[in-house]
Amino acid sequence: MLNVAPILALLGGRLKQREAPWYALFDALLQLAGSSLSSDSVTKQVNSEERDDTRQALDAVWEEEQVKFIEDNATACDSSPLNQYQRRFSQDVAPQYVDISAGGGK
Repeated sequence: MLNVAPILALLGGRLKQREAPWYALFDALLQLAGSSLSSDSVTKQVNSEERDDTRQALDAVWEEEQVKFIEDNATACDSSPLNQYQRRFSQDVAPQYVDISAGGGK
């Protein structure tokens, strides 16, 4: 839990700034983790942040990059999934079958 202590402190600080009573829960988690941080220790950072609770601002913060499964121009790049697949199997030996029921040489 010490790995996420700065995040817990920041969340607690933001809740305290908004006068929400739940900041005490984050302080309790920080104490249980043995961290020296608290919601009070990030007051300067929280006060310097510009507060914007609009949906557009929240969407901008949490928006993820669009996932691409195959590149648009897959043939132009050697690292494209299609080229990687073709290179992977290019050295495979194709099986050749001999029909022994045809008689062959005796």
